[in-house]
Amino acid sequence: MSRARSGRPGARRSALLLMLAQVLLLGLVAGKLIYDRSVWPRGWVQTVGLDPELPIRGRYLRLSAVIPMVAAPSAPDGDPQRRELYKVRLDVDPDTASVRGEPAEDHSSKALVSAAQTPQGEMVWVLTEPLVFYLPENAPDPSRLAAGETLWSEVTVTPEGRLRPIRLGLRKDGPIEPLDLD
Repeated sequence: MSRARSGRPGARRSALLLMLAQVLLLGLVAGKLIYDRSVWPRGWVQTVGLDPELPIRGRYLRLSAVIPMVAAPSAPDGDPQRRELYKVRLDVDPDTASVRGEPAEDHSSKALVSAAQTPQGEMVWVLTEPLVFYLPENAPDPSRLAAGETLWSEVTVTPEGRLRPIRLGLRKDGPIEPLDLD
């Protein structure tokens, strides 16, 4: 009777080792992200929501990052109707804590962007790789904005030029107000 209760000792040991390995991997990933946030610069970047929910993917909000242009790119050769891609170096402006980008001539950290013009006529960089932000199940969709509001994401800027979203915020006639999505 006691043998039926305990099951196979080898199977139990294997299950515990697998669980320990998964907990260790999760801890390593979490530790790396916490370390990165403490070492690399953090700043706010304006974003535009692309789609809030797909049944296959769940509640992940895809965001397109809009980054102010520090310097305009050189005029591209070829067809003016074609959307040109540029490599820029991203960093955080210490005065405003916002992400900015400038054309990268060297082989330092670079992000792939395209140039765009806002409705107000200012030139900006638009990151080609969208940011992905998880929305808790009961959280409202922050990409549905009221008039005059803009959606922002606090990000970590990696040395490779990638942006890792930390949290979302809204701006309307003043400072960015972080959202509580829990």
